[in-house]
Amino acid sequence: MKKMRNVGMLLAAAALVLLPLQAAAADKAADTTVKGELVDMACYMSHDGQGADHADCAVKCVKGGQPMGLKAADGKLYLLFADHGDSAAFTSQPAS
Repeated sequence: MKKMRNVGMLLAAAALVLLPLQAAAADKAADTTVKGELVDMACYMSHDGQGADHADCAVKCVKGGQPMGLKAADGKLYLLFADHGDSAAFTSQPAS
């Protein structure tokens, strides 16, 4: 448990350093399309949970509030989060 807390604190610290840099770069970059696999970050970071065998678990974890990421075909991992400047990101949408 302590190890997971330490990993979480390390990830949070890295995000505080890297997100402003990423935001600055995003302002200058054109829109880009990235294709890959959606992963729940908790399972991916703790035990490399990914792939078809892990898909059902990933859906449950994301629905339970775990953060999600996109593992691109080139191996890069993108942390996905809602835009706090767009209130529509936090409105309940009916399932289609």
